[in-house]
Amino acid sequence: MGRDVALSLARAGSDVGVIARTGADLEDTAQAVRALGRRAVATIGDVGDPDDIRRFGSEVRAEFGTVDLIVSNAGNLLYKPLVPLPGMRAIDPSFHTPISEEEWHSVFRTHVDGAFHVLREFVPGMLDAGRGRVVIIASNVVERLIPFCSAYDAAKGALVQMARSYAMEWARHGVTVNAIAPGHFPSAMSHEQLTDPALRDWVLKRIPMRRTGSSDELAALVTFLASDAAGYLTGQVITLDGGESL
Repeated sequence: MGRDVALSLARAGSDVGVIARTGADLEDTAQAVRALGRRAVATIGDVGDPDDIRRFGSEVRAEFGTVDLIVSNAGNLLYKPLVPLPGMRAIDPSFHTPISEEEWHSVFRTHVDGAFHVLREFVPGMLDAGRGRVVIIASNVVERLIPFCSAYDAAKGALVQMARSYAMEWARHGVTVNAIAPGHFPSAMSHEQLTDPALRDWVLKRIPMRRTGSSDELAALVTFLASDAAGYLTGQVITLDGGESL
């Protein structure tokens, strides 16, 4: 999904910096961006590590000078109840063990700490320039709930409140902040859920359109929010889920 967002922005005329933990995926994305005639920076790193984000910021500014848009997209999913529930079907081997402190903090480290580190690194330059766009990828769990995903649900809720808070703080300085709340999209994170016939059937029955979204649809919305056409839109949570949260 992040790759398709990067390519959509490149097609719209943006140079792109990407950071992730997997070097092969990063380089593939960077090469695809360059093939579209745009510059690309690819940094191997963890958004939950402030030192990695500082290094990423230095590399991006050395190549591009300024940053006009941030897309906070990193995420991970923990699918298990807070404490074991008797009689529940095990989704994975660890389903019947309590959520550990390490698991809980890992989810928040990626989603919430990651967004915090990235925004703290790049937003000051936007404020100095008097213009910028921030798009935070949340989830439609802020409108509904995924059973047995309390850490993920809570982290995504925190991202929405961050988006609203920062939209208020930065509006007068020309920086908009919006969140997208996607529903079910095929990705590495959702692969097991969407390839298990029973779980996929359960998912699709919840969605009025009876299909999952495509990463191109998400990328198009991000590109709109990055454009001048969205200049008066800030502090909003836009749900993109085929009607699932209705």
